[in-house]
Amino acid sequence: MNPKTAEFYHKLAGVYDELFPVEATTMQFLREAGARSGNSVLDLACGSGLYTEALLQEGVDAYGLDGSPDLIEQARARGSGPDRFVFADMRRLGTEAADTAGGRLAAGFDLVFCIGNSISHLDSTAEVRSVLRSVAGILRGPHARVVLQYVDMDEIPVGSARNLPALQAGTVGFERCYVRSASDRVTFDAALVDERTDSRVTIRNELLVFRTADLVDWFGELGFGSVEVWGGFG
Repeated sequence: MNPKTAEFYHKLAGVYDELFPVEATTMQFLREAGARSGNSVLDLACGSGLYTEALLQEGVDAYGLDGSPDLIEQARARGSGPDRFVFADMRRLGTEAADTAGGRLAAGFDLVFCIGNSISHLDSTAEVRSVLRSVAGILRGPHARVVLQYVDMDEIPVGSARNLPALQAGTVGFERCYVRSASDRVTFDAALVDERTDSRVTIRNELLVFRTADLVDWFGELGFGSVEVWGGFG
């Protein structure tokens, strides 16, 4: 992670919980997908761990993994303890993450979920397929499931922009914009604007564009018996 990106995520960590609170519809979706008491669940790209924590409070054997040290530190500071949260890159799920968690992640999960459009931050379709392969490798039993949430950016024409509604956490606003820069890329511009200190921290990421039909095919190649496509958690 370069210094500018690290600075942005350091600032974001302080307001993350207010900007991205746990949503009831998402929780219900996860419960129906297998996040229930007695099952083991991995929150991949967990952010500050709010969903992991909410599931733990419902008796789910939940773990969270994220590549931001600031967000993982925030997650570990909650009452559930540091052993529930792993600082690791999802692209090294089968190696680094398993070692970091003392082998726990290699033991298998009934549900792995990755929400918040995190999968689009990977560099290539090859990396997406590699992560999906690693996820499939840590599922246990024929009824285990994967929930993958992403923004379908293939509908944005090349050269056009789409502004997302600004989010607010106290005096800090979070501005976001997608610009379709190429057939397989979207430029994601984001800014944290603090009205109190009149400061502005920005970040620019190149996000990956892939087709839903391709994702369905990739899951099929990994041996998933069925793949359902939903328009949202509701």
